[in-house]
Amino acid sequence: MNRTPASPSRRTALGAATLATCLLGLLAQAPAASAHGTVITFETRNYGCLQRWGYTEPNESPDPMCYRTYHENPNAIGAWKAVYANNTGDNYKQVFPDGQICSAGGQGETNYRPLDRPGPWKMTNIGSNFTVDLYDEA
Repeated sequence: MNRTPASPSRRTALGAATLATCLLGLLAQAPAASAHGTVITFETRNYGCLQRWGYTEPNESPDPMCYRTYHENPNAIGAWKAVYANNTGDNYKQVFPDGQICSAGGQGETNYRPLDRPGPWKMTNIGSNFTVDLYDEA
């Protein structure tokens, strides 16, 4: 069979089309992007502890809940951006058992259960008209 070799421009176009097809196939298999962060206005429990005390031991007298959390697991404060549960959307009441929303139901990279403990956490009165600020560190 007599075949005429493809011209250089035709080979380049064919190579580019093959590469594009492969890349599109890889992108189709890529997982959905996700991010992690925390609400900073008004502070989550662990982010508030970190802002007040840094990575040092909290003082028990003015901040007993941060103190207890730090002594149970310092990472619950220091790893503030890892309290998350992906893809919960409006379904959070089914995802997080009652009393476990502050630890995201225990999901994440460390033990955040101390954040669910009832007690005298620092609180902010916000009224009915407010803005929530999220710090996303993906």
